[in-house]
Amino acid sequence: MTESFVNPSDAEVAATDRTPEVRDHRIKPDLGYIWHLIKQYLKRDAKIGWSMVALKLVFTILGSVAMLQFQVKLAAATNALSAKDAAALWPNISMTTGFIVLIFAVSMINVIVNFTLRMRMRTVFTNDFLGRWLVENRFYHLERRGDIDHPEQRIQEDIYIYVENFITLAPTILGTLVTVVLYSGTLWTLSKPVSLESIGLPWTVHGYLPFIAVLTGVAMTIIVHFVGDSLTRTEITRQRLEAQFRNDMAGIRENAEMVAFEKGAAIEGVRLQGIFDLIRKNWRRYTFANAKLGAVLSLPALVLTVAPMALCAPLVLDGRMGVGDLQLVGSAFLMMYMSVSVLATSYREIAIMRSAVARMRLFDEALDTPAHSGIAVSQSTGDVMSTRNLSLRLPGGAPLVEIGDLELKAGDRLLVRGPSGSGKSTLMRALAGLWPYGSGSVQSPEGKRICFLPQRSYMPDGTLASLLAYPNAPDPHADPQYRSVLQSLGLGALCSRLHEHNQWRQILSPGEQQRMAAARALLAKPDFLFLDEASSALDPHSETTLYTLLDEHLPHAALISVAHRPDVARFHRNAMSIEDGRIVLSTL
Repeated sequence: MTESFVNPSDAEVAATDRTPEVRDHRIKPDLGYIWHLIKQYLKRDAKIGWSMVALKLVFTILGSVAMLQFQVKLAAATNALSAKDAAALWPNISMTTGFIVLIFAVSMINVIVNFTLRMRMRTVFTNDFLGRWLVENRFYHLERRGDIDHPEQRIQEDIYIYVENFITLAPTILGTLVTVVLYSGTLWTLSKPVSLESIGLPWTVHGYLPFIAVLTGVAMTIIVHFVGDSLTRTEITRQRLEAQFRNDMAGIRENAEMVAFEKGAAIEGVRLQGIFDLIRKNWRRYTFANAKLGAVLSLPALVLTVAPMALCAPLVLDGRMGVGDLQLVGSAFLMMYMSVSVLATSYREIAIMRSAVARMRLFDEALDTPAHSGIAVSQSTGDVMSTRNLSLRLPGGAPLVEIGDLELKAGDRLLVRGPSGSGKSTLMRALAGLWPYGSGSVQSPEGKRICFLPQRSYMPDGTLASLLAYPNAPDPHADPQYRSVLQSLGLGALCSRLHEHNQWRQILSPGEQQRMAAARALLAKPDFLFLDEASSALDPHSETTLYTLLDEHLPHAALISVAHRPDVARFHRNAMSIEDGRIVLSTL
């Protein structure tokens, strides 16, 4: 039953783990994009960004050196304790305590630097994506093309995931280089020469411990890469499905009254269960991918805690190595292995970061893809809004309506009529520069204020004053004008709530929302006002009041209306009827 309510593309993704982000699953593009993000941040936050990077580098090196010295002094204290040498024991314990304080201080400073850097990086990337998403109506064109799912998640969550994991992983990977340099010398020194004569070979092996640690770490990295490759795919799929689950629940919340009126709770539950079933289906593969990775990582880590002891036990037994030195060998060997295999031991975090990077990269590419349109939109000098050879088509290419040449000038009153689906609203979109399917051109007069009122205007959360001023910020000195226009449109009861912050789209009725939109137009005083069924939710008296106010307050504006009620005609001087894909102009 749930199959009828689940997006087929989501079902396909859940079944195959083949989202658009993983169709090109090579690691090179993702690494290149990570490098691009690093350069972008350091360029836009150069002074503080480079300072933070320098601090991270200094404290990473300082932390590694302090940790090594702590382990060396601890080993010396252990040797002194084994030898019952009090004179050597207490100075080494004092030094160990000092390094504990230093390591703690470095850790605290690192936390502050990390969180500061995370927010600064996130700010740079968020501002960049938000700015490019909102400019030139790209958010609209991306939604229309449908080639990017959930851009809000990519801006809010994916940037957060990338920055959080990068700030954790980058110093860790950098620190491995320091650790390898520091600990390899210690391990080499502690690796006593071992003769192979007992197995018939005339050789003596020197420095075998660091080589074993390096080879083991490299082998583990290669194995984990092949075993854990599926984790990135399942993580990307999980993020997409979780975003859709949230989006569907948000849709119910946004339309709670309509769902309640139509008693749709049960069927909405079926719809949500359908997408959650896909999440569960993906979770099985996600669990298996994590289990494989966990098994490959945990077994060697356990074995390698014992291996140094087994390798060096004979040296301790014959007196060539102290117990403290054995302790140091174990710590240094594990640190060497963890450093060389850092890509393997951090693979889960790398997979999560890479999934976010892949989603960001695809979004970035989509933002840079120009919105192709067959209709040229430009600005012109003068006071006339015009079309030239304008032909509108459906997305599939089928002809819709031939508009040809049309001119709209100050004071015009034009009523657009026609049956449903004839192209009236599409014409409005074309004049607004939002409809790409067709040919010809639209020229808007430069510097003139143009306002479009659709059947359902946008009502963002905020104060009533912010709704009246939208898309501009409210004027703190314009309260008298706001109250006056509310009174004139029959919304006087709202005057006392002018600065109340609320979800007004949930509070105002459809008719009240249309009157609020008309109030915006009256306050904005546009030169061209387009109304697309903008009074359809009003009773005849309220509709007459609305058009009377528009006529009185905007006498020099061009007024173009799409409406079905015959009473609206008396507020217009000319009519455009769309019939069989053609327009017929007449005088009213």
